[in-house]
Amino acid sequence: MTSAGPLSWRTGAGWIVLAGGGRSQADLWEELDSAILGWAVPGRAIAAIVTAPEILADAEAALEAWAELGGSTGYVVDLSAQPDERSADNWELLAEAGLVYVAGGLSVAHLLDRLKATSTLEAIELAFESGAPVVAASAAAETMGAWVD
Repeated sequence: MTSAGPLSWRTGAGWIVLAGGGRSQADLWEELDSAILGWAVPGRAIAAIVTAPEILADAEAALEAWAELGGSTGYVVDLSAQPDERSADNWELLAEAGLVYVAGGLSVAHLLDRLKATSTLEAIELAFESGAPVVAASAAAETMGAWVD
């Protein structure tokens, strides 16, 4: 952990971006999208994590916005269902991502349950250590805030 004053955060080569409100707040995201994409690891895919079907549109909007700005290929890592045989594939995709977006969710408790049900947090940490920014919105920002400290 790195710290300054009362704050501490994970040590890694990437950025940690915690943003209140979902992608529905277009004015906030218009300013952030270019900066976030500039911090992404070039040539590596963008991963958008979804923990509930209701937030799939949010994740797809993020991937579309970054694609329009010239970002790498993106994909959705769907954790809304119970973990299954695809979890190993999801882990590898996340660990090798050049940018990880954690879409907002129903609640912080739900997000934590879904993230802890798999080794997702470990894969996110590997991506972050290798330079990928980790971006979390809405309830996900609160969830990842706990991961940071």
